Amino acid sequence: MLRKDHPLAGGPLTLEQYLSLGHIHVSGRRKGLGVVDSALNKLGQHLNIQMRVQHYMVAPLIALRTDFALTAPRRLVSKYDAALLELPFELPPIESHIYWHRSADQDMANKWLRDKILGGLPFF
Repeated sequence: MLRKDHPLAGGPLTLEQYLSLGHIHVSGRRKGLGVVDSALNKLGQHLNIQMRVQHYMVAPLIALRTDFALTAPRRLVSKYDAALLELPFELPPIESHIYWHRSADQDMANKWLRDKILGGLPFF
């Protein structure tokens, strides 16, 4: 994701262009690599991380107002008026897991939430 008037927003991005960008890294941890970092490490490359944030709620807002790039699932950023470009390298599929205590198996609210998550349906 880039702001719409970013010089590289016309895409497609080359790997060299992608790596030249300043990036927003989203992680709840203070240190460590993400999925994108791991994929780039296999190519002998690394991101130019300029900012770390803890969640995806604020990251797109920063990308819309800066020259920073945000690599995020399209589903999370498609609602923003931004340039959404394909990555110039392959990423493995994102794995998702949900956990709940067995005492919540029959709880109707918990079942509803699990159905929403597993069905990929919008919450609102």
